[in-house]
Amino acid sequence: MAHTAQFTEPGWLYIDGASGFFNQDATGAHGSFVTLKSPESKDYSVIIETVQAKAPQTIGFSFTGFPKAALHLWASDFTSSNSSDWFVKQPDIVPAEGQFSLAIEPGESAWGGRMARTVAGVSGRLPDGAPSR
Repeated sequence: MAHTAQFTEPGWLYIDGASGFFNQDATGAHGSFVTLKSPESKDYSVIIETVQAKAPQTIGFSFTGFPKAALHLWASDFTSSNSSDWFVKQPDIVPAEGQFSLAIEPGESAWGGRMARTVAGVSGRLPDGAPSR
């Protein structure tokens, strides 16, 4: 929950049908994701985790109804005890025709979103509450 709250705001809503488990495995052994949107549907965040995964996962997403703009991406490697491996800014993703894919390693979490206020790709800072380096 704490990591989800880094990339959303109070009042954001889960998007029905845009959350689930990879490989239809409800145990979470391959990973999971949740997607939330702002109340006015202008911004969204996708939170992905592969904490229990044993192999890398390539995940494909398709979005409709949101502005066509870069998705700001962050990642954390929870297999590392080094805090510099947490909340690391990744290159932005520009969805092509509303679609993008992402490869994520076991033990990682990734967050992507259109939320300019919190996502450091726009503001040049770590999300509020992120560990400092």
